[in-house]
Amino acid sequence: MPNFPNDGELLAFFAVEPKGLALGQDWFASSLEFTVIHGEEILVCKILQSAGAVSIRWTNGERELVSAHFDGIENAFILETNSEILVMRTAEKHPLEVWLQVYPRIRIEWRRSTCQ
Repeated sequence: MPNFPNDGELLAFFAVEPKGLALGQDWFASSLEFTVIHGEEILVCKILQSAGAVSIRWTNGERELVSAHFDGIENAFILETNSEILVMRTAEKHPLEVWLQVYPRIRIEWRRSTCQ
């Protein structure tokens, strides 16, 4: 079963209410969509925790900067450095690690993880 930050941690990280959550519905089973806006930049992050799936779309005006989908997320946590980073790791033989920062600026990185 995928391990994601709890509801309060996700709300604090994105600092916006998610779309796709019906009243009384469980966050873990829901498809959540967080939209963060920084001027012309828009980040849309869709999370389906129960399936370990995350889709990220980052645009600047009409220009698409990143569009990526990650399946098999086994573990996700918020790393606190000078800013908060949502770190997500897949459960593959050669794990992929995705880093997402939304404040003070949007930043996305992914690479093969050295952690098992």
